[in-house]
Amino acid sequence: MTGPGHHATGFFSGVIAASICYKLLGLPFLISISSLPLAIWGSLFPDSIESFMGFRWFRHRTVSHWVPLWLLGLVVAFYLPVSSPLGSAIQAGLVGFTVGGITHLIFDWPNPLGIPFLTPYRRHSLKLWNSGKREGLIVLVWAGIASLFWLPEIQAMLA
Repeated sequence: MTGPGHHATGFFSGVIAASICYKLLGLPFLISISSLPLAIWGSLFPDSIESFMGFRWFRHRTVSHWVPLWLLGLVVAFYLPVSSPLGSAIQAGLVGFTVGGITHLIFDWPNPLGIPFLTPYRRHSLKLWNSGKREGLIVLVWAGIASLFWLPEIQAMLA
């Protein structure tokens, strides 16, 4: 997936992250929606950290795309002890960031280059399409999935 595709899916991942924070973790609504911009950042992070400040830190799709690292981040975000509004905001931010990052990996996986699963240097690919192909359709489907997370609230507003 290209940068614009990751931006768009990152936005809708933020909608999903906000739903997780609000409905699953029980965080206040305004704090939950603060996860949205961090999900966008998380959806761009795996590629942007590879080359930072003019220095190449990692080879493309190695450590920064390693699935266990992102899943660990999500587990930490879920079990972070929260006892204050600041703690809730940090938790929402971590959930947003990791959901965005995991989404980045999900949409890089079908690409022939693939993403690393077991080790950071051995990739697996679904080989379904090349980067940049079908991005509009993918974003549209992801937007539909994200809207399902808020469907009861949408229905209540329309009733």
